[in-house]
Amino acid sequence: MIYINYLEIDSVSIEDITIIKKNLPINFQSRVSGKLISSKQSLLGRLLLYVFLIKEGKKFVNKLIFKLSKSRKLYIEDEFSFNISHTKTIVALAITNNTKTASIGIDIEKKRKISNLNNLLNYFTVCEKEAIIDSNKNNDEFLKLWTRKEAFYKAIGKGIYHRNSLNKVMCLSEYVKYSNNYWYLQSFKLNENHIGSCVTNIKSKIIIREVKILEILKTIN
Repeated sequence: MIYINYLEIDSVSIEDITIIKKNLPINFQSRVSGKLISSKQSLLGRLLLYVFLIKEGKKFVNKLIFKLSKSRKLYIEDEFSFNISHTKTIVALAITNNTKTASIGIDIEKKRKISNLNNLLNYFTVCEKEAIIDSNKNNDEFLKLWTRKEAFYKAIGKGIYHRNSLNKVMCLSEYVKYSNNYWYLQSFKLNENHIGSCVTNIKSKIIIREVKILEILKTIN
């Protein structure tokens, strides 16, 4: 199963952040370098992960060690595969408890008009360009394919180093074959204003759930 939990950033007050920092284990508040996380979005992403692990009954969560892959993808060795994405107003966690060998990527975007759409089409294959141009909702089609590509490269561990390769992989179908492995692509509506995509090497159902800040505070207190 793939779980996508998301939180509205604006629902978290300054007072809530103070409580979170008081109760969230320091390993979830720290970067791999040891420095404390300063970004509100990053902190809330770690918070969603912590709450998920606690509710799954994981023990010694405060002893888990975060690491970075060569492409700077955050992971916990020998634990569930997870990935985090955020906009200015939403943070989302994608996590699978199927197997420790799974790999996952997520990307979310706010629905909007793409002002420089023609320039960005260079990041897509010929068939993807046609799908975007021919769609009666070409902004939505663009964002669907864009999030699929971002999530795919995050899943395979390429991360931020992939931009020149975006037009090398076609994401129109429900899967991509890459390095002799199949990667499964699923797009979804997160809420009325956000869409996203999730990619993993294990075909699985997605469950999307909004997590309220009050529920989180009860869990960590």
